[in-house]
Amino acid sequence: MSGCNTASSSGLTTTVSFYYKTECTYVKISILRMKHGNAGICCCDPEKNFNHLFYNNEWFEIYKTKENCGTFKCCKKAYTITCTLINGTYQAVFNPVIAKYTITDCAASSGLPNCSGVSGLPPVPPPNCQGNCD
Repeated sequence: MSGCNTASSSGLTTTVSFYYKTECTYVKISILRMKHGNAGICCCDPEKNFNHLFYNNEWFEIYKTKENCGTFKCCKKAYTITCTLINGTYQAVFNPVIAKYTITDCAASSGLPNCSGVSGLPPVPPPNCQGNCD
C-alpha cells in the first residue's frame, strides 16, 4: 500500500469503497384450499416450503417462494485499512473494518400480490420487497 510510506508517526487510515447492486426479492405466499382435510404433497421443488393450516373449519396448504421484485438495491462496502509502524516501516494491517451502506433501497411493496383481502382465506402479511447489502 503506497500510502503507508508517507504515514505520520501516529499512523494512517485509508478507506477503500466498493459499490455494487443486489436483487430485490419478496416472499410470495400461496394458499391452496384442501377438500376433506387432505394435505397437499410436493416433493419436487426444494424451494417451496409447505405448511398445513386449519382456519375457519377448513384445511389450507400454504407455501412460500422467494420471488424477484424486478428492482435492484444499490449498496456500498467501505473497507478502512490502517497503516502501522512495524520494525521501523509503515505497513498495512489487513484486518479491515468493514462498513455496509444502502445507497438506494428497493422499490416500495405496492403492487405485489397479496391474498389478505380475499374472503374466506387465512390472513397473510403484506409482501415486503427488500434486498440485502452483504
